[in-house]
Amino acid sequence: MTKEKGNNFFIPIVIALILVLVLIASAFSDSVFLAKLANPYLNTLILTIATVLIIIELFLPTYGIAGLIGILLFGVYFASNIQAGYSNWMSVLVFLLGMLLIGFESVIPGFGIIGISGIILVVMGIVLGRGNPAQAVISLSVAAIAGFGSVFILIKTGFNSKLFDKIILRDKQTDERGFVSGDDYSHLLGKTGVALTNLRPAGFVEIDGQKIDSLSEGSMINSGEKIEVVSVEGFSVKVRRI
Repeated sequence: MTKEKGNNFFIPIVIALILVLVLIASAFSDSVFLAKLANPYLNTLILTIATVLIIIELFLPTYGIAGLIGILLFGVYFASNIQAGYSNWMSVLVFLLGMLLIGFESVIPGFGIIGISGIILVVMGIVLGRGNPAQAVISLSVAAIAGFGSVFILIKTGFNSKLFDKIILRDKQTDERGFVSGDDYSHLLGKTGVALTNLRPAGFVEIDGQKIDSLSEGSMINSGEKIEVVSVEGFSVKVRRI
């Protein structure tokens, strides 16, 4: 069964946490510890862990724990670079504006434009936050690879995120919302077929000679077992054993 996760209240809370963290860090301008964290290797590690934790928060029911830790790490990234003299408040404001736009995308109808703009601003804020664009791009590249890998694993294991779907234009692509998809699977609803692979819960089934990427509605379905399509949402096809 596809598991959806969405925390609409999450973004405002984490924005406040970043502001508090950076304010506290700025108050202790002689913090040697924070300045040492501005090391490019540590910055890369901090950004990577923060990115993965935010993605986990979007997909899994962590009750805000993973997201809060991730945002705190973003705060440490900005605070450490401010302490080391590599950055200033402008980078933080750009980052926060991006986060705010991503938050708007999660609660208002749209086509992902606001969310994509938010992501761009977040990236700009992180680059400005480092002071050295080349080092920032390297750190972001490592974090992005880890992030995309996390998204791929989570989707393949059956988890879903409403915000992620909206940004990539996959969120319930129905006629009422004006979406038209070349791969409309609505005609498969109620049809039967056979599992080509084990579904745990993701896998492949064959319906009318067509190989379909699908998710099991309940327990694992073994390869070769007969299945029936029980729901279709955009590209998401859920099946059950019959």
